Amino acid sequence: VAEGVARARMVLQDYNTTVLLSIPDDIRKGDWSVNNFEKAINKLVADGCQAVALPLFKKELIPLINGKSAGGIVFATLNSEPLSFRGIIMSISEHTAHLFSASELLSAGSVQSFEATAQISDTMNQVLVTNKHQMDVIQTTDNAADSLFANISEVKSNTQESIRTARETNETAVAGHEIVKQSTEAMGLLKEVSDNTNGSIKKLAVQTMKIQEILSIISDITEKTNLLALNASIEAAHAGEHGKGFAVVASEIRTLAEKSQKANSDIAALVNAVLSSVQEAESSVGASINEVSRNYSLAEKVKTAFDNIMEASLRNEKTNESMMRVSGEMSRLSDYVKTSMGELVAVNSQNSKAIEEIALSAREIRDQVQEMSKTAQMLTEMARAEEDLILQLIIE
Repeated sequence: VAEGVARARMVLQDYNTTVLLSIPDDIRKGDWSVNNFEKAINKLVADGCQAVALPLFKKELIPLINGKSAGGIVFATLNSEPLSFRGIIMSISEHTAHLFSASELLSAGSVQSFEATAQISDTMNQVLVTNKHQMDVIQTTDNAADSLFANISEVKSNTQESIRTARETNETAVAGHEIVKQSTEAMGLLKEVSDNTNGSIKKLAVQTMKIQEILSIISDITEKTNLLALNASIEAAHAGEHGKGFAVVASEIRTLAEKSQKANSDIAALVNAVLSSVQEAESSVGASINEVSRNYSLAEKVKTAFDNIMEASLRNEKTNESMMRVSGEMSRLSDYVKTSMGELVAVNSQNSKAIEEIALSAREIRDQVQEMSKTAQMLTEMARAEEDLILQLIIE
């Protein structure tokens, strides 16, 4: 046994394998009881041995050996197949084959994992670049939103000023409309008075012309009276003494006719002057009536214009109030958008940090997988070397 152990130690020492020969004192003294062997086996397993070769096999040790074998410990006895020394070598060979197969799978998996983690790392880097670009776009959008919010506030302020101006305009238009209304009414009265005056002047002109006609008749009578007085004077002269009295009467009649003629001329001159004044007054009143009519028409147009201004002011006020409501709603939505943009910036910033951490973790995993691949390669080489060694032992 000692020689076999020495040979195994010499062959396996180059493969990082240690072979120990352990003989407890009680067994060395000849006490080969099952209890002593159980103590020895438990101590070897506790010390880290992965395989145990016993100098004999007792059926009382079967429960202990089965329990340790289930835990991965290989057992062999020098006096029993299949737990002989060759059996342990074959068992180690099988384990080595499994180790070789597992190390190859581990190596292949490590290569795939390395490629996958490298791809993940590259993807994370691309996502990080994209996220940075998205962050820049969000920041630009946020700046544009700030400008939009400022413009909305300015529009709201201007709308409030427009409402105030529209109300003042409407109040001014109402006052102007009232003044124009009063002016129109006054012009209407003036037009009515002018029309009445014009009618009176026309009547006066008619009466004056009738007076002229009467004066013309009186003048004609006066001329005839004067002619009759002249004829009477001639006849009185022919009568001599008998016609003196009649001559005096005829002279008085002629004198009265001359005075009547003169008075009639004076009255005619006055009537002509009055008629001329009446005609001038009629012309002036007519011009005044035309001017009043024109001003009345203009006043009506101004009144209509003020009515339109009032209606436009009311429409403008209602429109501005609608704009004010819309501006208020836009302001509320703008506040919501601004808040959402702030939250989006915060979330995107957190995503950037998370992506950076994931990219860093992916690089660390890639490095670990690379180390694992190296370890798997080393295990493969060790398994191959142990396989060669076991084949050599089996051949020997």
